[in-house]
Parts: sequence; structure tokens; C-alpha cells
Amino acid sequence: MSSLILMPPGGGPPMLFTTPWTSKHVNHIFQCLSNKSKESKCKFVVVPASIYESMDIGAKTALANLFLVEFGEPVLFARDNKDECYYLGVPRELIKNGGMLAVLPGAPEAVYMQRPVQALKPVKIPRPANAYILYRKERHQVIKQRHPAITNNQISQVLGRCWNMETREVRALYKQKADILKEEHRRLHPDYQYRPRRPSERRRRAQSDNGDALLTAPVVPAAMQATAADFSQLIAPILAAAHLNST
Repeated sequence: MSSLILMPPGGGPPMLFTTPWTSKHVNHIFQCLSNKSKESKCKFVVVPASIYESMDIGAKTALANLFLVEFGEPVLFARDNKDECYYLGVPRELIKNGGMLAVLPGAPEAVYMQRPVQALKPVKIPRPANAYILYRKERHQVIKQRHPAITNNQISQVLGRCWNMETREVRALYKQKADILKEEHRRLHPDYQYRPRRPSERRRRAQSDNGDALLTAPVVPAAMQATAADFSQLIAPILAAAHLNST
């Protein structure tokens, strides 16, 4: 039997431990584990279950004292249920790669476990805009500023008619812009595949748009409900802006 004066687990004044393990035996285990720690440059070691479970509290405390001096920081034992092994090291080092330690009252060691990994939602790559979408984006605010109460659906209707009334030159200009963006999109996302919305998503989107229309219907400008002749007064500034941009 060996009598060793050691720092107890968790700190406190030195205590006398009696163990059948000699200092030579504990030091031999320390040397073997310490070499692996130096190779990995980590402040913790993996203690095989067969060794840990054969040691009594005195031998474990003696081994922990040696690593306390080696690492220059307090250490603790932790059980890894998944890999069926034990760790001995600085708590900060044990948890820095996503691990966590659970210290249970009265337990001889902490319990080490990996934090559950949350699956990342795939990034949704937007579809490249076509010629009409580019045209509509440039003019959306023109209508919104003139008629603040108008809905997005109604703006789309106005701009759809504007687009149909545009000259070939204006359409060709936006087709060229769309082709440039499409090539850049293909370069950035070579594996992109267009996936249409599921029927449930289309219904949900339609219901949302209809709700917006109902909420704002009482304040729709009279020009939006006018005849084709009156309608031209609303779209004239938009067509004029298109011709300025195309020159």
C-alpha cells in the first residue's frame, strides 16, 4: 500500500490518500498518456476504460495531480458514454469543439457529450430574373409613389400592360440585361435547377395576395378602375421613363 499526499478532486487543501497503486505505476501511465497529449497538442488525454476502471480514488487523484502540473490548470475526469472511454483534462479544452460536460452530484466523474447538431436549412438560390421582372422592378416604385394605396397585384397588372405596349427596342434592351444576369447566375451556381413551387405553396401565396387586395380594395385609385382611355394616363409616365432609360 502507498500513502500519497495529493490535491483532492475539485480543489481544497492536500489530503492523504492510501492506494495499492505505487507512484511508479501511476507515473508510468502518466508518461504513456502524456506523450499522446503532446502529439495532439491538446490539454486533455483519453484514458482507456480498462485502466480507469481498475484504478481506485487514490490512483485517479495521483494521475490527475500529475496532469494538473503538466497542463498548469485544474483538470477533471469525464466519462464519454458514446465512445466508452474517459477523458482527463482541462474542462475548457474538452468542450471547445462542441462538447458539453454534465456534473452530477455525487458522481465520481463528469459526463461528456456532444451538443446535438442542428441541420442547416439549405440556402435557397433565387431564380434569375427575366426581362419583364427587371422591367417591373425598375418601375414598381414609380406607381407606388403616385398611388400609395395600390396593392402589389394591381401594380403587376399595370406594369404587365405597360410591358405589352413597349417597343421592340425596349424589350430587347431588357432581354439583353436578363441574358447577362442569367450567364452570371450560371457561373455562380453551376448546379442550379429550377424547382417550381409546390401546389400548397402556390395556394398559400395566392391566399395572402388576395387578403392584401381585400384589405386595400376600398382605397384603390379611380384610375385603376377606369376605361382603357383613362388607363393610358396612368401608364404614360412609365412608358416615358422606359424610353429615357433605353436611350
